[in-house]
Amino acid sequence: MVKYSADSELPEGRVPSKPSATLFWAIPSLNVALDQLMRRWGASVALSGPQCKILLAISDLDTGGGVPVKDISRLLQVDGSFVSSQATAMTRDGWIARMSSQTDARVVLLSLGEAAGERLKPILDQRGRLAGVFYREISPEPLAAVLQPISRMRAATVAMSRRIDAERDMVPFARSPSIDSKING
Repeated sequence: MVKYSADSELPEGRVPSKPSATLFWAIPSLNVALDQLMRRWGASVALSGPQCKILLAISDLDTGGGVPVKDISRLLQVDGSFVSSQATAMTRDGWIARMSSQTDARVVLLSLGEAAGERLKPILDQRGRLAGVFYREISPEPLAAVLQPISRMRAATVAMSRRIDAERDMVPFARSPSIDSKING
């Protein structure tokens, strides 16, 4: 498995020549850097990176009544069962409080637990400073103008991935002629 590092940069003079290629590599590079930051934040409070992401998602989405697991899983783009299992583990340690929805008992709502407040404060402060850097680069007014094309790029990428999966599922596995001759004698 290839290990990516957010610290690595392209050598001087080795940037892609096309702006679209630069963007193609800049977005995943930012994602790797943010993922590594989440892992470091998690480790600073004895959590994994994904557990830290779940807590930050709850912090962002909760308006006082808890957040459905499905909303957190959609935001993080993971299966709801993963969020549920991680939430169960973090509930035992006081990071998360779980409750049933008053309108639908099948829906589990998550909120930050009592232990999360003080323990997450340094992470939330650091994240606030990082957001300040982001907003200096892209002020809130034109942010929507930036997010809309990124959303369309994501949709196109997901659509291409699905097409590749569909094509792969429709085409029988192709073996090399040299392997076929060894199998068939």
